[in-house]
Amino acid sequence: MRTDIFTYKNKLYNSEISSLPDRKDIDEKYKWNLADIYKSDDDWETDFKWIKNKIPEYSKFIGTLAKDSDSLLKCLKFDEEIGIKLERLHLYAMLNHDGDMSITKYQAMDDKVGNLLTQGSTAASFIRPELMKIPEERLLQMINSKNELKIYEHFVKNLLRSKAHTLDEKQEMILSLAGETVQASYNTFSLFTNADLIFPKLKDDEGKEISMSHGRFYAAMYSKDRSFRERAFNAYYEPYKNYKNTFSSLLNGNIKSNIFTAKSRKYKSVREGSLDVNNIPVSVYDNLIETANANLTPLHKWASLKKRLLNLKELKPYDLYVSLFSENKSKTYTFEESQEIV
Repeated sequence: MRTDIFTYKNKLYNSEISSLPDRKDIDEKYKWNLADIYKSDDDWETDFKWIKNKIPEYSKFIGTLAKDSDSLLKCLKFDEEIGIKLERLHLYAMLNHDGDMSITKYQAMDDKVGNLLTQGSTAASFIRPELMKIPEERLLQMINSKNELKIYEHFVKNLLRSKAHTLDEKQEMILSLAGETVQASYNTFSLFTNADLIFPKLKDDEGKEISMSHGRFYAAMYSKDRSFRERAFNAYYEPYKNYKNTFSSLLNGNIKSNIFTAKSRKYKSVREGSLDVNNIPVSVYDNLIETANANLTPLHKWASLKKRLLNLKELKPYDLYVSLFSENKSKTYTFEESQEIV
């Protein structure tokens, strides 16, 4: 028996709610508890001001990293402390913003911390090229000379691995300053599609009028009513079609940003640069694609079987998620029950 923990009728956005509820009207137990990150927005502001005042202190480490192990340790510990706090600031602002992108307060906080991240990376941009100037053997000796430095061994070895793509101090600073700029197209797309894009209304599989949304789209794809699935599919993609020129421009901007970053770091392609972040050779990626393409027969058989069992002349994208089993074989759980199971 196939069990769906969340079926489309058991979602918060089910068809009994014709319009999407405002975030403020959602029960608190269904929202993220961000108090584990910061107890309040005021606590966030306190850390924000602390980091803003601390960032200029990076300058005292410039030109000291090759001096001795103690100097190197002080810089790396300082950078780690700033990095951890910046990540907390970013996570809190980002999750609050993602929770409801229409709240301008958290959009402003997200923008503020984005700017602070750029300031931090710019101030710290000397670290990477300065470490690369130290002979590799000596640098590793320095790392292994103190137990407190050994925790940075992976960080240092990862830098050494990317030595060919490390620029000088001035060039690294310029790339850091460009951080927010190269993210602009993606950030605009995310805000537009999650906050400003308006989806049409449609009749669900019970004849009730509902407002389409990202969540309702995926839920609708599990409906047994093919006509509803088709309507939901068209309703979801209609706004994207209406703004196709805008999305095309944003995509073009994002592609150009990726090309700029890859070329600046002397990669042969954007793909090589993206994979190198996780130390994945291009050959591994190519082999994965080739292997997948060479073994598509089971997928084709599955598609043919699904088309036959659903008694369809043609399998459409909105047919891919619907269950082959009857509704009475699909068990549903409440959110609380699923928490207990997990």
